[in-house]
Amino acid sequence: MGPDKNLVVSHSAKKIPVLDYEYISRYFFSDWIMIAVNFIAFIISIRHGRRKRELHLITYYIAAALLLDFIWICVDLLIVNKFLAYKIIGISLNTFLIVEITLLFTYLHTNISSKKLKTITKIIYCSFFVFLSFCFIKYPSVIVHSSNYILAIESFCIFVPCLFYFYELIKTSQQFILKNHPTFWIITGILFYNSTVIPGCVLINYFDSNLPTYSNILWAVNYTLYTILFLLFIKGYTCKKETISI
Repeated sequence: MGPDKNLVVSHSAKKIPVLDYEYISRYFFSDWIMIAVNFIAFIISIRHGRRKRELHLITYYIAAALLLDFIWICVDLLIVNKFLAYKIIGISLNTFLIVEITLLFTYLHTNISSKKLKTITKIIYCSFFVFLSFCFIKYPSVIVHSSNYILAIESFCIFVPCLFYFYELIKTSQQFILKNHPTFWIITGILFYNSTVIPGCVLINYFDSNLPTYSNILWAVNYTLYTILFLLFIKGYTCKKETISI
């Protein structure tokens, strides 16, 4: 459940859900905490979105993540056929991936001033979709069984424009009170999550195959990172925007 960058479930690991303590706590409750924080972030984004219209794309992103949470909860609780469950999870994750990178790249592109950096951001975005289309055509099974390596590449592609934003922030002639600047908190969250999740995306298959005892810990770490992302989004929506011109 949840928009888990690491959760591409192996056939051997998936079990028919049983609502007992062991099942609910298999990720040390980190998944449920993430869902709760995601829901709170959605409520706050709706409440404060009218005053911070520049964050409307982030509101859509939070809503998409919450929808993915709901879909995966339903799959966990209602779908007994594990192969059908894998397909629903894979398709929903790939759909979220496309929505995610589109919304975040659009938001990042809007907050980058340099025409050169904007152009590079567009090239990265288009290149990712060329790569994704190639993977779907060359390896059709990826459509219903998402690849962790694609997710790692997506995170790296999102990571780069975040660096562009901070580069311009350092070079700008306008001084910001960063603690009161919504975009700073939003992009800090995006940068933090996408830079820290890449190792997990690369290693999860190895853990599933060779260290299954520890794979749930890796998933729990990912859920925790996502929780931090939503907390930083909440900070972005609730802070007061102030600027000082030099």
